[in-house]
Amino acid sequence: LVDTAGTPFTGYGQISQVNPSEDEMGFNEWLSLDSNGEFRTNAHNYNNSTSFNVIFSLNTRGVNYSAHIPFTVPQPGNIWDFGTVIMRPGGTITGKARKSDGTYFANIWISFMKEGQQGEGSHFSAEVDAEGNFTMQGPPSTNISNVRGSAYEEGLVFQSELLTLRFPASGTSRNMGTITFTQVE
Repeated sequence: LVDTAGTPFTGYGQISQVNPSEDEMGFNEWLSLDSNGEFRTNAHNYNNSTSFNVIFSLNTRGVNYSAHIPFTVPQPGNIWDFGTVIMRPGGTITGKARKSDGTYFANIWISFMKEGQQGEGSHFSAEVDAEGNFTMQGPPSTNISNVRGSAYEEGLVFQSELLTLRFPASGTSRNMGTITFTQVE
């Protein structure tokens, strides 16, 4: 895994299935990158699919993502070589987080989870500032549907309606407007 200048990434990252079905736990593996940006992992497939798109993500030198890459789970004893994968900064979403009573959240974290999914690759978080504004990065040029926002404030739980996160191209920003969160009883 390298940046656009060809410099290898080191550290840890992950490979995740892009938009698995609602009733499936998507493919996801953590990766340990060596000094050349290379990794090895054993493919564990959680949903019995053999071919699907994946995306690499790293929280090294900012948040970086690969393009969507077609992947086929190799047969036992075989190896899948991704070759050189170029990583780019994520697309940025901005917005405001508001409670259903019309007041804005302040100085909390909100999270967005793909409905019916668990684990990494289906969860995004953002810090809300004093005026209710938030910014988060995600995979560039990717729409993630059936996502529900959650917020926790003073022991209370709030959730949004289901929505779609539409991350723009690498290095660009998109304002998704105001998201309303309703207190959950």
